[in-house]
Amino acid sequence: KDVAYDPIELTFSYPVPLKQGKNTVAFYLQDSAINAEKPLVDEGYTLLLDTVLPTLDVENLQTDSQGNYQIYTNQNPFLLKGLISDNFSGYRLYINNENVLTDANYFIFDEKFFANRLAAPFEYPVNVTEGENSVQIGLLDTLNNLTKKAISIFYRQTSPLAPIVTADTTSLTNKAVNLTATSEAETLIYYCLSGEEYQ
Repeated sequence: KDVAYDPIELTFSYPVPLKQGKNTVAFYLQDSAINAEKPLVDEGYTLLLDTVLPTLDVENLQTDSQGNYQIYTNQNPFLLKGLISDNFSGYRLYINNENVLTDANYFIFDEKFFANRLAAPFEYPVNVTEGENSVQIGLLDTLNNLTKKAISIFYRQTSPLAPIVTADTTSLTNKAVNLTATSEAETLIYYCLSGEEYQ
């Protein structure tokens, strides 16, 4: 297609629609009065487009009311597990700035080629200390799209004691029964009643 250009600045602008993956764009420059109307410039360029973030799923991950990621454990080291995937190959998994997994890079930028590819599992032992431990996880693809998660791992060496639940009556009754749960300080209690879960 003929493209208009600025005759003084010798610049031009032309929008090129791109698809995910590999794209090829050809450029021709010719003048009807020069070079027997053959192109003075005949070049092709390869453009790689990837707007899809890699997927990073971590097992046993909880989210608090502020959207912060948390894991609670009494295991040390804690085995961090999850699944990772991307629409192309060559992604790299980093945990606390250490490259712990690198996917083979086939340099094939075709989403259909990888359409049925399964997510890859990962496991990584994290040494923890009593209380809160910070872990940074990043998944970086070939074209530098980054998915990252900052996770707080709360470690307690001993498991909390099970709460003691008591009723205000032990007799047969057709009235409401009040239940009281007693637990250690700073322990969050979950309970289920008639299929509904509460905390």
